[in-house]
Amino acid sequence: MSRVYPDSYSAPSPNFTSGRPWGPPRYIVEHWTVGSAHSVEVTFQNPDAKVSAHFMVTREGYVVQFVELDDTAWHSGTAGFNYLGIGIEHEHIPEQDWPEAQLRASAALHRWLAQEFGIPLIHVDADASAGVLGHRETGYATACPGDLPIDRLIGGDMAFTKEQYAAELEDFVKDTVRVIVQNEVLPPLAKDIEARIASATAAQLHTHTPQPIDTAAIVAAAVKAVADKLTKP
Repeated sequence: MSRVYPDSYSAPSPNFTSGRPWGPPRYIVEHWTVGSAHSVEVTFQNPDAKVSAHFMVTREGYVVQFVELDDTAWHSGTAGFNYLGIGIEHEHIPEQDWPEAQLRASAALHRWLAQEFGIPLIHVDADASAGVLGHRETGYATACPGDLPIDRLIGGDMAFTKEQYAAELEDFVKDTVRVIVQNEVLPPLAKDIEARIASATAAQLHTHTPQPIDTAAIVAAAVKAVADKLTKP
């Protein structure tokens, strides 16, 4: 059975070993490209290069899959972490920033891989039996993946940053209150709904829910709570 990440674009590489001779993957190995996404794609599709990874996450937040997950990509320089690892390249040139779109896309990919293979999303070293580690932490002599913020990728708050939660909250609270006012609901009730929405969102943020906040559900729950209050004798 081939496994393909559903939110990815396919760019098959000829550089891989068929199957997983040592069993299912236990590690996610992080890389940086030190070059453009296009240059990486050209290299990975060149059979003479003899190098590949399972995925690349671009600066715009797109995920490209080069090798199917039930096959072995050639990314770590060591047999063990090739056979037991899933290699993820991140488009990056030293001194560049790490765009939020890229980090969020990579975090979503990590969560999916953890669910598919039971890989723990913890930052480990080469002595651990499973987990997430940078290329240089495998023992291979390299600076890769540079300053990639691995702990942010595997943390629970990467679907949205705190700033994005706040912006999202502000936008839909304004929209909800505007609808309430247009329907001539008393201003105190608008404030009540706003408070309920803020409370629900704060609860999600506190627990670091690794999914974007479901604004529609929160708004609906808040409106229902106020409606129930109105219908009580």
